[in-house]
Amino acid sequence: MKKLDLKSAADEFEMIDDQTHLFYNTETGEFDFYSDFMDGIDADAEKFEDDVWVAAPSQRDLGEYDIMVDFAETVSEPHKNELLCVALEGRGAFRRFKDTLHRVDLTDEWYAFKHKAYVETAREWCEENEIEYVDNTAKSEPSVQREPENTIPLKLEIFIPVSHMEPLREALRSVGAGAVGNYDSTLSYSPVKGCWRPLAGANPYDGKIGVLSEADEYKVEVCCLSEKLPQTISAIKKVHPYEEPVINVIPLLSIGAGDKG
Repeated sequence: MKKLDLKSAADEFEMIDDQTHLFYNTETGEFDFYSDFMDGIDADAEKFEDDVWVAAPSQRDLGEYDIMVDFAETVSEPHKNELLCVALEGRGAFRRFKDTLHRVDLTDEWYAFKHKAYVETAREWCEENEIEYVDNTAKSEPSVQREPENTIPLKLEIFIPVSHMEPLREALRSVGAGAVGNYDSTLSYSPVKGCWRPLAGANPYDGKIGVLSEADEYKVEVCCLSEKLPQTISAIKKVHPYEEPVINVIPLLSIGAGDKG
């Protein structure tokens, strides 16, 4: 069987979150996943109990917070380093860190650093599970995307502050959400009024604990395929400022995007 490319494994690890469980097939050399988002849609978790499947690292195993701390230590410019270190303190660190990266223009550097860390995690995971691997991370070749045999069209409804529309548009395009034929970035958005009240223990992006808040938002509607759902959700959360973003996942009978052009 072909050896596992560590870069490809690290790319797959990007889809892992607290609701997505990734597995590697030692016979076919392919990754597959089970997502809690798919309950009642296309759930087939039992197949991963077969001995040919090896569980990938969990979100806890990947240790993204520790990677964030390590990255902050590499930032030599005092002002940027201080802002990142402050962002890492207390509840809501992931959201504050993400926002701060954007402010200090270090987003690209962060994702490159995190990917390198994931490659090392993939190396350790392969060695622990006696999986043969090859390290092609020095090469700049794009990773090969696995083409799913069966797909389910989904519509996502995303509620986001007006100020974050453009970062969301770019995030969706980066994972192929809204791709229809020879077009990309196909989506619709409409103005809505968001309403919420933060409770004790919350770390709101906007508003105060116990106080009812309102703000102008966009309701963004975009199509994606079920196999791309974990990557899409992850991409949305990376640019979404809310502690608890509202993302509705709706299965469709057909893509229904219509003809373009």
